[in-house]
Amino acid sequence: MALILELLVAAASSAIVSLVVSYVVSRSMGRSLLRVIGLAGDHVAARLARKRLARKRRRYIVFEAAGDHASMEGIDREIRSQIRRLLGIKGLSDMGYKLVYFDSKTGRGIIRVYSEYKLHLLGVLGLIRRIGDGSVRLYPIATTGSLKKASSYLRRA
Repeated sequence: MALILELLVAAASSAIVSLVVSYVVSRSMGRSLLRVIGLAGDHVAARLARKRLARKRRRYIVFEAAGDHASMEGIDREIRSQIRRLLGIKGLSDMGYKLVYFDSKTGRGIIRVYSEYKLHLLGVLGLIRRIGDGSVRLYPIATTGSLKKASSYLRRA
């Protein structure tokens, strides 16, 4: 009889522990806590790391072109050639570069790039001196994480 009672107590306590562990694991803070105290296996830590790296974050750089009149095609061509010169074709494709918008009247535009390459692109903007036959400088105004916020910088004077 005592053996059956011990088995019931052990089964109940293991059920309670498993419920508590599953609750803690379901909480986002609990995953890192379990990883720290060593209760989570390597597969859980690897799955969490993959989830963080699954989607690349984009940044939108608002810039202003000062100098001679420049077109969207000319600016795009010159930025691409400078990126290709500095980082190569693979760097250009990994960067996720895209000239999203350029207004030739105000001279302001938006460039999209992955966050890991934001500083590379800012360096490229500083290197550009000429576009076609005209002398042009590209000055970064702001860097944001959303296109909506970048568009709001375009309207500011």
